[in-house]
Amino acid sequence: MFYMGISVMDMSFQEKSILGSLVITLCLFGAYFVEVFKVFTADSSGAVAVLPFTLIGIVVAVVVVEVIYHIVIALVSRDEVEDERDRLIEAKATRISYYILATGSITAVGYMLISAFLDQAAADGSFQTLIAAANMIIFAFILGEVVGFALQLYYYRRGV
Repeated sequence: MFYMGISVMDMSFQEKSILGSLVITLCLFGAYFVEVFKVFTADSSGAVAVLPFTLIGIVVAVVVVEVIYHIVIALVSRDEVEDERDRLIEAKATRISYYILATGSITAVGYMLISAFLDQAAADGSFQTLIAAANMIIFAFILGEVVGFALQLYYYRRGV
């Protein structure tokens, strides 16, 4: 298997870890957000109540798959010590991820305030508005994580 012109087997432990986390996050949370999209476009407010339980299931699945994946790559990779370069790459990627999370969170809060101000969140729709806002924040968090993972891989390949 090749990634950006090199064999995955030639990658460092950190790169394998980041690549695996990126793929796991995209696959599992991608499936979750497809479900969120279906629920909010289906015009059935009862289905919205299922989303928190679906999210819990996805989080548990991510933890289990990540643990298994990291055990496997730890067994096949040689021991490597984290150095200054690794910390610099992580810090640069985290800074940009933070901006994405902050923007998404502010957008979700703005959505809730505008909904309340325009009185669109009626008594029966307020739960749906809260779930929508919560999913906006979760999406911002996941988008920030994906961008952070992608940037870390880019910085490793670029040679930062």
